[in-house]
Amino acid sequence: MISPTIKSLAIIKANWDLYGKGYIDNFVPIVSECIRLLPNDYLSLGEIQNGILHDFGLDLSQHAIEMILKRVKKKGYIEVDKDFYKRNSEKIKELDFNEIQNKIVKKYDELINEIISFCKDKYSIVWKEKDAENALRNYLKDNEFRILESMVYGSVIPSVEIHAKNEKYFIGSFVAHLQKTKSLVLENLELVAQGNMLANAIFLEDPGQASKHFRKTDIYLDTKFLICALGYAGEPRKAPCAELLEILYETGANLFCFYHNLDEIKRILDMLARKFTEDQLDSVYGDSI
Repeated sequence: MISPTIKSLAIIKANWDLYGKGYIDNFVPIVSECIRLLPNDYLSLGEIQNGILHDFGLDLSQHAIEMILKRVKKKGYIEVDKDFYKRNSEKIKELDFNEIQNKIVKKYDELINEIISFCKDKYSIVWKEKDAENALRNYLKDNEFRILESMVYGSVIPSVEIHAKNEKYFIGSFVAHLQKTKSLVLENLELVAQGNMLANAIFLEDPGQASKHFRKTDIYLDTKFLICALGYAGEPRKAPCAELLEILYETGANLFCFYHNLDEIKRILDMLARKFTEDQLDSVYGDSI
C-alpha cells in the first residue's frame, strides 16, 4: 500500500502535466476528491482539512485550502452556504480522479517494489513497503534538487555523501543503480520529486502571486548557494543559481551575504586546493571537489 503522501506528490505532478495552469490548480482534483469521499454534503473547513490529511497525507493550512476551494467552487463542485461548503453531489460525480489515481498507484507500486528488491539483493536488507516509503521520503528532502538537476542537464546524481550505511545511503545507491542501468523506473522517482516541489509551493502566502516584485526585500545568500553561483560546483549547478540571481535583480531585490560566508568559501577552496597539492583526494568528497 503506497503511503498517501508519496501517492499525492505523484498525483500533483500528474495534474500539472494535464492542466499546467498554476500551482493552485494542481490541488483542485485532490481537494475535490476529498470532498466527494466525505460522508456529509455540508462540510466545514476543518472537516475538509482533516479529510485531506487522512486520505492524501497532505497537511495543508486552512488558508491554503481556502484558496483551493475558490477554484473548486468555480468548477461547480461546491457552493458556499454561510460558514459551510455545500457539496454538489451530482456535479462532483463527473470527476475522473480515479483514472489518474490508478495510473499513479501502478507506477509507484513498481517503484517501491524495486527499492525493496534492490536492498534485499544487494545489501541483504528486508524492508517492508512502509520502510521503503519512509526512506524514499527522507532521501527526497535532501536530494530533490539533484534529482531534478539530473533531468534537466542529463547529469549523474553523485553518490550520497554518507559514510554510514543508513537508509539514505541505500536509497542513494538505488538511484545510482537506476541511472547506471537506464531504468524506466527513474521516471517514477522524478515524478515524485517534481510533485514534492509543486506541493511545497502551496505554502507560499499566495502561490498565485509568487511572481510579485521583491522591491525593498533583503535576501541573504548562504555559502552553498554562493559556491554554486560562482561556478565552484560545476556548470550544471551554476546555471540555475545565476538565473535566479538575474530574476531577483530584475524584480528589485537587495542581495547580500555575511562576511562569515565569504570566509567560509575561502576556507573551503583553500582546503580543496591543498588536498590536490598533497594528493589526498581520497579523503575529500562533495560537489566542489
